[in-house]
Amino acid sequence: MNRARISFLPILVLVSLAGSTVGCSKKQNETATDAGAAPSANVAASAAPDAGNPLARRGLNLGGGPAGMLIHEAKMLELNDTQKAAVTKLEEQLQTIPQPRKEAREIHVEVANEVKAGKIEQAKLAPTYTAMDKAVTAQKEQEAAALNTLYATLEPAQRKALVDDVRGKLAEMDKHMPPPKDDAQRREMVTKQKVERYSRDAELDDTQKKSLEAIFTKDAAKDGGLATMPDMAAEMRATNEAVVDAFEKDPFDATKLPQFDGAAAAKKARVPIEQEVTLLTQLLPILKPDQREKLSVKLSRQAAMGGPQGLMGPGMMRPGMPNMRMPQRPGEGPQPTPPPGAPPAPQAH
Repeated sequence: MNRARISFLPILVLVSLAGSTVGCSKKQNETATDAGAAPSANVAASAAPDAGNPLARRGLNLGGGPAGMLIHEAKMLELNDTQKAAVTKLEEQLQTIPQPRKEAREIHVEVANEVKAGKIEQAKLAPTYTAMDKAVTAQKEQEAAALNTLYATLEPAQRKALVDDVRGKLAEMDKHMPPPKDDAQRREMVTKQKVERYSRDAELDDTQKKSLEAIFTKDAAKDGGLATMPDMAAEMRATNEAVVDAFEKDPFDATKLPQFDGAAAAKKARVPIEQEVTLLTQLLPILKPDQREKLSVKLSRQAAMGGPQGLMGPGMMRPGMPNMRMPQRPGEGPQPTPPPGAPPAPQAH
């Protein structure tokens, strides 16, 4: 199994759980109509997909969640000049919505510092959680507002054509998705990968590794436990379908949809991070000071660079799901300093 496909930051989990706007193309798809064929009522006969988006090659861009998906696809409708300008502006606005990357990194930094100190203090983490909650809530509010503007911009026949087009592409995508893993399979996968990861990063000896495995064994029967992982592909599909169904109806108000409930999205985005903090709380007592130092260095690097794992570790998305990796910006968010003697983290370009 390719580790790069299943290793994500909490930041990336926010993309999947909260419905990020990252991934919306800045360039409009150019439409071309076959001179010998009659164009469809509202959807352009063909459109050049975004070359950098794996889903766009299948005819649909899901990188921006349901709002980004519908706005992106609306560019393929037959629009008048006023509508074209409005849709282009909406897509540009989506790209300027602040992402909760900075807030997620601040959680990374605080956890790394507490791992080094040998004790997780929830009171110190609370302000970082609150900041992330506010960022996710604001993001959902702005996405809902953008989708409401799109609805008002389009005529009823155009909205119907857009919905039909998106539904067809979602159905086509489903044909290419691998069979989902059941709950037990996902738990087994996450447990194996997290044990391997922490054994490597903290350089656990055999006795410590068995203690870590025992933590997961004891936790295995709990709902929402350390190895619990939702079927994120199924959740994404259900979210997209629900928003598309609502968009077809009149009246429509995205702010009333549960998919744009900022408080619920913020709560959900916390879950995988809190799971990992709980695991670290149980892991720290079996670590020696030098092992805590090594693990802290790993977490610090991942916080600074948006590395391949971060607090979440591997296993948060099942194979076959799109890798919606966020672009990283050097200097964004807190930049922890590794302990003396630690090799410097690679620089982002």
